[in-house]
Amino acid sequence: MPTLNQKLEKSILTKLNPIEQQLVQTTINQVKFGAFNNEQKQELAKLLVRMSYFVGIKEPMTIEQLKLLVTFLCTRFPYNSMEQLEQAFMMACSGELGDFEHYQNFSPQYVAKIIKAHDTQRSIAMRKYREMKEKKELDELSKEKAKAFDIFQATLDVLRTEYDKWLKFNGNKPNDSQEYQSTIAIRFGQKIGLFKDYSEKETYASEYLSRLFVSLQVPSEENNFGLVEKYVRSNGKNMEHR
Repeated sequence: MPTLNQKLEKSILTKLNPIEQQLVQTTINQVKFGAFNNEQKQELAKLLVRMSYFVGIKEPMTIEQLKLLVTFLCTRFPYNSMEQLEQAFMMACSGELGDFEHYQNFSPQYVAKIIKAHDTQRSIAMRKYREMKEKKELDELSKEKAKAFDIFQATLDVLRTEYDKWLKFNGNKPNDSQEYQSTIAIRFGQKIGLFKDYSEKETYASEYLSRLFVSLQVPSEENNFGLVEKYVRSNGKNMEHR
């Protein structure tokens, strides 16, 4: 797992449970085994010795075994860190990763099982964190879009479209899709105070708009969208701010 070079958002992190918080925090900006220099490898060896005693291994590892284990971790788990390794053993010993028996042997197989179990839990926690972060960003984006949304312009656009279709296809019976679009156009208009006398129970939306467009139409001016705009500006309840 590559290093996640970013700062954690505290507002999201605090929504995770304590264990998830710890798992996520050790993912951020840690030096990974694959990038270790000799000095860091020596520190890793010291940590492995401490962990072997911690889990109850009585027989100390030989220098050769320790070197091989360090090499094993740096090559097979290059995206893990010392912080994660220590955390993995702490969680394993407290039963948070499952049951692991070392049989008095701090072997690569034993260490690998603990690391893999920890990686699984860490991946779940990180996925949860990212999903919460993405949701927050989407919510913030939606709020920004809502602030920027111009209901007047949206109303004008949909009414112009309906007016254009009416001019071209007046006299034809609208299909279900066109009827739905007419309903949407009226609902947009109602948001700014237009079409207060319209009732879905009493008349079709297309018929209502047709009567409106007939009253607006000037026979010598085909596709005169300005008529629609003039009507909206004259009758919309919030036009004093335009």
